[in-house]
This record gives sequence, C-alpha cells and structure tokens, in this order.
Amino acid sequence: GFSGGVFFGNALKVAIDEVDKRSEDAVSVRVSCNAWQSPHWLVHLGANGALRFAADDDGVRFIRNAESFLTPRLRLAHPRLRDVPHYGVLGGEFALRHGAWLLQAEYLAAEVARRSTRDPTFDSYYVQVTWLITGEALGCFAGFGTFRAGRTDG
Repeated sequence: GFSGGVFFGNALKVAIDEVDKRSEDAVSVRVSCNAWQSPHWLVHLGANGALRFAADDDGVRFIRNAESFLTPRLRLAHPRLRDVPHYGVLGGEFALRHGAWLLQAEYLAAEVARRSTRDPTFDSYYVQVTWLITGEALGCFAGFGTFRAGRTDG
C-alpha cells in the first residue's frame, strides 16, 4: 500500500496534531507491504516520512498519550522548542506473524532544524509480542499495515 498527502494547516488554521492543537503545513508519505507470505508465516515491512513546517516560528512540541488502555493517563511531553522553521520525521515498521504469534516493532526519528542552535533528534520505538490464546492468526490489512482478528490477508 501507498499513501501520502499534502496538508495546509497554517493556511486553513487547522491543527494536524490533536494533542498540541498547533497548525502546521506538512508533506507525508507511507509505503507498506507484505514482503513474504505463506499459509503459516507473514512478514510485513513499512516505511514513512514527513516534512512539517511550523507556523510563524511557533516552534514545535512533541506530546504523546499512551496508546495502551492500561495506562490511559500516561502523557509524555517535551518543552516547546522555539526557532524551528521545520522538522522531518522518518520511520520504519516490521511485523512477523507465525500462527497465533505476532511480533511487531516500529522506529521513528524526528530531526528538528533550528536556526540558532544545534539540531536535536528525537527517537522513539517499540517492540511487542502478541499471542492469541484461541490459536487463530490475526489477519493483516496489507495496505494499512494493521492486524485484526477475523480478517483475511490481502
């Protein structure tokens, strides 16, 4: 699957990020595929990239809420970095499924371009293992790179 977009948050005064409520212009692209598949195995690969432009030197702030229902109040926030005209984000994803087992990993790096000081880089990643006690295999939406029960691969 391939997806991409051009977003005009500054011009329309619409926030791309629902957490920070700041508007940005952005160009994003994502590609993913099931690189290898057999009746019992599946290897999924994906990559993404984005270039975002901060509004009127408003800076950038990275805030994320936990995606787990076990820690709904966990929120990670970085102080706002000023003097940031733009920043780029690159990432990769990997999944390996064998029967009821699923191993997933993702890595993201944000390279922040600043005018007056050195450019910081922020990294994030996760690795998780899932096992379905019922023994069924999670189906993969190849175009979106998501796994769900009750879905055939394609």
